[in-house]
Amino acid sequence: MPRLDLRKKFDTRLADMKNIRIPHEGPLKDLRDYIAPNRGNFLEDEGNRGKRKDLKIYNGIPTLSARTFGAGMKAGVTSSSRPWFRLAMSDRGLMERDDVRAYLRGVEERLYQIFNKSNFYPMAAVSYYELGVFGTAPMSIKADFEDIVRFDTYTVGEYWIATNSRGVVDVLYRRIWKTPVQLIEEFGKENVSHETITKANTKPDDKIKVIHAVEPNDERIPDMIDAENKTYRSVYYEEGSRADEGFLAVSGFDTFPYVVSRWSVNASDPYGTDQPGLIALGDAKQLQAGTFRKAAGLDRNLNPPLQAPADLKNQRIMNVPGGVTFVSSFSGSQGIKPMYDVRIPLQDIIQDNLQIEERIKDAFFVNMFLAIQANNRPQDMKAEVAFQIDKERLLMLGPVLESLNEDFLNPLIDRVFFIAQEAGVLPEPPEDLADQDLKIEYVSSLAKAQKVAAISNMERLSGLIGLWAQFNPDVIDKFDFDQATDEASEILDVPTNIIRSDEDVAEIRKIKQQMKQGQMALESGVAAAGAAKDLANAPVGTGNMLEQLAGVTPA
Repeated sequence: MPRLDLRKKFDTRLADMKNIRIPHEGPLKDLRDYIAPNRGNFLEDEGNRGKRKDLKIYNGIPTLSARTFGAGMKAGVTSSSRPWFRLAMSDRGLMERDDVRAYLRGVEERLYQIFNKSNFYPMAAVSYYELGVFGTAPMSIKADFEDIVRFDTYTVGEYWIATNSRGVVDVLYRRIWKTPVQLIEEFGKENVSHETITKANTKPDDKIKVIHAVEPNDERIPDMIDAENKTYRSVYYEEGSRADEGFLAVSGFDTFPYVVSRWSVNASDPYGTDQPGLIALGDAKQLQAGTFRKAAGLDRNLNPPLQAPADLKNQRIMNVPGGVTFVSSFSGSQGIKPMYDVRIPLQDIIQDNLQIEERIKDAFFVNMFLAIQANNRPQDMKAEVAFQIDKERLLMLGPVLESLNEDFLNPLIDRVFFIAQEAGVLPEPPEDLADQDLKIEYVSSLAKAQKVAAISNMERLSGLIGLWAQFNPDVIDKFDFDQATDEASEILDVPTNIIRSDEDVAEIRKIKQQMKQGQMALESGVAAAGAAKDLANAPVGTGNMLEQLAGVTPA
């Protein structure tokens, strides 16, 4: 497709994507204003940088709850201080091989090193914050010369997304603001518009709107390996410039360079919905109004409007503590007093605000995350205790965790694995694993808490079998202790190198059996020698019992 037609195609699609997002913008701006005032980057926000954006917030509970949610999700799903994923083979039989397990441990350690060295964990906390408040949270994952991988999060209002036939986000357009000098430095003077060149000389600090678009490359030639024929096309162009001025740059990616978390999906709508922020929005508005009314009522009670006799009009009224104002007793004046006596029900307002605050905290799972953190000590049962305490809330979070696996964690690890493999920093797999698929298992505190019910069921079953075995010992044969150990170690995230493979266990048991047989043979020999001695000492006629049995005639 000629560059002119391709540019028109991008302009048309951007216009369509803007129309799709328009119905979401009203609620999204309310969420920004009442919960996350320092997030969001809509078109009209560019001129408000540096200005206060929290003018509608009188009570910080909604913002603090959203912050707690972001920190709790980061600690519970992708903690920087403990393992949160594990690699395995899709063919579970291969997991019994020592070389396979050593290879997987090596890959895991390298991936964790990449995550720890990069800026992933700070960006993950921001991403969870955006997800909880706005329902959608894109994160870019791009190769980096120093850290191998570099991450960035995008805030609501600056991007547009679209999905493919499977409902997976594979298109992202983003608006970026750059000065004309920056554009010329980054893309070259020959690629920018004439207006940008002029502004670089006259208004070098003006901001210009730039669109960065990434979408599947429907015109790629698979046999070509140049940047423009990669699986995903990446283009930069000046928004609002003429189509015949083309692109600032055209390149591509082998895999989609973004992961887009969505809280819940409604039919074909690409944007997330039903997130905690949206559920708490009505209460957040009511809380701000209630807090303002409480402050106004308290001020009215402490500093009410006054009425005073007319003869005090030109006198100085001392309304400070300890002040004295002289009033004539002949005028029948009752002095200075409140104009009206209205008792503001402050206690009722305060109680109502407290109830609203609790509903907001519930919407953001604040109590659940605090319970998990309170029990996150080595001597405690960690997430399992929190699961028992707050299992209903955790059950509500279950579908979201599954959605995160699909939209965020799986493509995240796949993308980082691909970049690390291209950089040549991963260990080489065993030769016969070249065509085998890897499986990602999640072992974060929240993922483990979701699985704790399975351990409880196994404990109950083993207890019942122990009870029944008192009456019928054969029932123990029905229980596979080896398999139960493997299953429990997987659920409890026990390091794989402390669980022996089936082959090692079979070899150990073979040695034990041989030792047992040798011991039995030795004991049999000792017993036979003792019996022979006893027979030799047993007199029978002129000889003994041993001679009699052996058919030996006594001399």
